[in-house]
Amino acid sequence: TLLFAGRLVARKGLSWFVREVLPQLPEDIHLTVAGTEWDASESAVLADPRVQFLGGLPQAQLWSRMRTALAVIIPNRHSGDHQFEGFGLVAAEAAASGGLVLAADLDGYRDSVIDGQTGRLLPPEDAAAWTRAITDLAQMTPAQRDALRHTARTVAQDQFSWSRVARETARLYDAL
Repeated sequence: TLLFAGRLVARKGLSWFVREVLPQLPEDIHLTVAGTEWDASESAVLADPRVQFLGGLPQAQLWSRMRTALAVIIPNRHSGDHQFEGFGLVAAEAAASGGLVLAADLDGYRDSVIDGQTGRLLPPEDAAAWTRAITDLAQMTPAQRDALRHTARTVAQDQFSWSRVARETARLYDAL
């Protein structure tokens, strides 16, 4: 099972993913969606038989789902409306919980995904690249995926911890 976590708005890319990528994947791969409905056109994809909608989840349940999913997908798209993703907190949280992150190489995900360590950055709206990345993960042994999870968790907990952020912020102020 893949996991999408977030608001259902066009720039998050859920409907694009369900239309363009999910049909290219083996039929035994399904998508679980945890989040809130904001946009009716995005919510329409929840009717797909390979999609399970959970709604909002308590943080501990979300982290557990992130940790056990084949991958946490973040297929953001160019919005064209001057909106952009800030830091991309869901990517850092997913990696820190031991999730395998696949994120669009856009906006704040370039800051919250350390490519090859806490996840992979993929070309936005490139269905073939997304299909290959997910298929590659599915073909790995559980031990190989566990090794990736361990690396992602270790690096994310170090790089995105509040103690490191506080140290770096204090260092910046000390330099003034």
